[in-house]
Amino acid sequence: HRCPSGKWDAKPSTGAAVRGLSAANMSGKVCARELSKAANVSKFKYSAPQTLYGTVIFMPALVETDTFVEWLRWRGMDHFWMIVNYCAQVVFLVGVHNVAKKEDENIAANDCAPLLPYLLICAYFACTVSVFSDLQETWDIFYLLRKHIPTVPQTSVFKFAQGDDGDLKLTEGGFSLLRKICICSFILLPKLCLAIALLVTSISFLSASPSNFDIILNATALLFIIDMDESIFAFFSLPEVRCLMEAFPPFEEEDTTSMTVKMRPLWRFLKFLLACVVVAFGMGTFKRCGYTEGRWMPFVG
Repeated sequence: HRCPSGKWDAKPSTGAAVRGLSAANMSGKVCARELSKAANVSKFKYSAPQTLYGTVIFMPALVETDTFVEWLRWRGMDHFWMIVNYCAQVVFLVGVHNVAKKEDENIAANDCAPLLPYLLICAYFACTVSVFSDLQETWDIFYLLRKHIPTVPQTSVFKFAQGDDGDLKLTEGGFSLLRKICICSFILLPKLCLAIALLVTSISFLSASPSNFDIILNATALLFIIDMDESIFAFFSLPEVRCLMEAFPPFEEEDTTSMTVKMRPLWRFLKFLLACVVVAFGMGTFKRCGYTEGRWMPFVG
């Protein structure tokens, strides 16, 4: 029995990484392995987002509730915070839109200072990446529902069993087709629409900044609005709810030979290029101080 790396640890390791160790133990020595192999994280896996939306969607299948108090504790409160988040983001979205429209009048009257292009580009890029992260979360949840969450006649609580490799695997439970349709219609679709609206409104709002100092202020405010759901979840959700979501095991991708999996590194560069395209679109399309040939809101007016 020879260690694959040719090295041996003098003392056995402790902690979560030990669960992934399967090397031989000789004379009280444990084979030393790199972290990706020892912690068993080199596989292609998808995990449920530990966010407000992930909790609202998956918590009903993680805890079985028998009383109203239990339902309120594990499910009802998160549904309430999601509604609060929707309302707050919509109010902010309308407010940002109106402010941008008002500032456009100042641009027309030349009551502003020319903006630094590089500062505006950085602000565009930061808001675009933040919105794209929200869109990525929406896609990840949809992918989990479509590919990894079983469709059963009636929604039932997930049950897990420990596999040969020590990882927890889903063996029973799932979502009904009706529940999946409701999740897509009432959670994912509004989330998608809000993200797209925030992206367009953010660019118009940044373009309407009356000064370079206001670019920084507006970008900071927009990032807060875009990530508001995470702040609400971190502050209002119960600790036991967050702990349970953290313990929710990831789903292993079975088909590791598909082009989607193989092209994962390339997708990261494509995301960067897409963000750059959005920034270039904003710089060349939206009207701002020093560039009055554009429109304050393309496709609208």
